[in-house]
Amino acid sequence: MTVDGLISMLRQGFAALSDHRSKNCRYALADTLMTGFAIFHQKDPSLLAFRDQFPARSANMKTVYGLEKIPEDTGLRECLDGVNPDLLRASFKSLFRAAQSENLPADKRVLGDRLAVSMDGTGYFSSTEVHCDHCLTKERSKSPTLYHHQLLAAVVTAPRQETVPPLHAEPIVNADGHTKNDCERNALKRLLPKVHQIVDNQSVVAVLDALYADGPAILALREEKMDYIIGIKEGYVLVQVERLVKEQKLEQIVTVSKGVQKTFRWTRNLILNGSHRQILVNFFGCEETDMKTGKTIFKNTWITNLEASAKLIFQMMDVARSRWKIENETFNTLKNQGYHLEHNYGHGEKHLSTVFALLILLAFTVDQLAQCAD
Repeated sequence: MTVDGLISMLRQGFAALSDHRSKNCRYALADTLMTGFAIFHQKDPSLLAFRDQFPARSANMKTVYGLEKIPEDTGLRECLDGVNPDLLRASFKSLFRAAQSENLPADKRVLGDRLAVSMDGTGYFSSTEVHCDHCLTKERSKSPTLYHHQLLAAVVTAPRQETVPPLHAEPIVNADGHTKNDCERNALKRLLPKVHQIVDNQSVVAVLDALYADGPAILALREEKMDYIIGIKEGYVLVQVERLVKEQKLEQIVTVSKGVQKTFRWTRNLILNGSHRQILVNFFGCEETDMKTGKTIFKNTWITNLEASAKLIFQMMDVARSRWKIENETFNTLKNQGYHLEHNYGHGEKHLSTVFALLILLAFTVDQLAQCAD
């Protein structure tokens, strides 16, 4: 579980992939993928910067990454452009299995030996000029069409844990021949079975934002036998909750600490909505009030299939609020702390932009697992 060991494991996985090119290529696919990975693991801001630094790093490049020489930028981009992004799923799985073999996820278990997996979408490319057939498009009345790519990431998050190792990410891009934009909801349906495959038989509680508080998402979670905690901001569940508040039928705990009053409320078996009356969900919420001013300083509500209780409500709240780690500790780090997720290293005509984004996420995963093991 050292950095070098994890990188060696990735290289073995890259070597096992079938090459989509002809057999007379100057650089093996494993070397090309490892070159791309090394760029992001070294946190270089551009391909040019990586190439300029390569001579000074040659010993390290050979020892750690197995690279004695690297392809030209054009050759690198052309090779990676043809790689099916789904082939990289095996790399994420091998990293998780390595962590599992060292029992690293143990300190991240919540709510009865479950892995809390937060899933959320983020953008990693946008342009009004550069685009490919897989780009999402946004038509704007007074501005040029915006072309962009996104991904939906699945990250292990846990209360009071600094590390957030990713499990996988699903590209949100248009499929071949499709003119209608892909979306996060569709990506979730594709991502859930892949996460299930990566974690094997581990119990998972998916932690999601209000975008997924609907019937199709909950049915997809049920299909993969995943528990869930999903934020809600509006809808029929809250209508039922308001009625129960007036009737004083919600279970409740009130705590006071450091001038802040926290009110926890929960109930069970509420109808999700009119379109999915057969889906019953449990509810819990928290409101924090400044006792000096009487002002509300925090308020949020969630639905879940887990049954709240006076014993579990505090941990459920911690897990629900840990979802913000995917935004703060993951996406913010990837974009602003050296990984350059939003930098355009090359867009390509097929999969290059997506492959680069997944290699960045693999570099982040290696760093996160090494930090867990340290």
